[in-house]
Amino acid sequence: ENGVAEIMNMFSIGKKLTFSFLFILTLSIISIVFILFNMRKMKGGIDFLTGNQSEVMASSQDLIAEIDRSAFHLVDFLNAKEDGKDVEDIINNYENSKSNAFDNHFSRLGKNVSGIKRFSMGVNLKNDIESEMFVFYDFGDKIIAYGDDVKNITRTDLISEINRNGFNVINKCQSIVTSLVRLSRSTIQVEVNSIFSTVEVFSYIALGVFVLSCIVFIFLLSTSITSPLARLVTAMAEAEKG
Repeated sequence: ENGVAEIMNMFSIGKKLTFSFLFILTLSIISIVFILFNMRKMKGGIDFLTGNQSEVMASSQDLIAEIDRSAFHLVDFLNAKEDGKDVEDIINNYENSKSNAFDNHFSRLGKNVSGIKRFSMGVNLKNDIESEMFVFYDFGDKIIAYGDDVKNITRTDLISEINRNGFNVINKCQSIVTSLVRLSRSTIQVEVNSIFSTVEVFSYIALGVFVLSCIVFIFLLSTSITSPLARLVTAMAEAEKG
């Protein structure tokens, strides 16, 4: 009977071993899932920022190129007027460029900027770009109208004013890109530091639980095996003696 009891006790030890193994396995899986979740979260944030940054940069560059085209048409208009050439095609090109700048490139830039939640200053910078565009194209419209206020200004001064107004728009476009790059760098750095701090704390907690579990496991294992094994050996020795 004692031998049967000891064998049953050994089965109980097996259950404890299985439970301990499953506990450690579960803890390991939880740790891995937690780390992967935070890594994916960080990757998602980085992809979102870099993706929107690329879109803003692209739309900003397209707007700058359109401003350059509009400025070229205005200068071409002045040259044609001075030479007495027909300007109808030039005016149409200017109007198309103006429409494209507002309805296509600036509109796309505004949508991309508005899509970045943490880029609150981007709205103000976008409004600054729009204000400078109005100044640029209002002056361009005056040139196209070719009234007395334009005729009384020298061609050199007109071209200088076109370039100055165009540069103001371009400068604002570059400012919004520069601000977004700074935001992306700081945000990514904050996200990385936050995630690594969280993972570090969780790792210490998991390590502490793991070490404590090992100590408890070893203690239970030693108490569960040593005494029953000694009794089993004694019982077998007594059985041999008859």
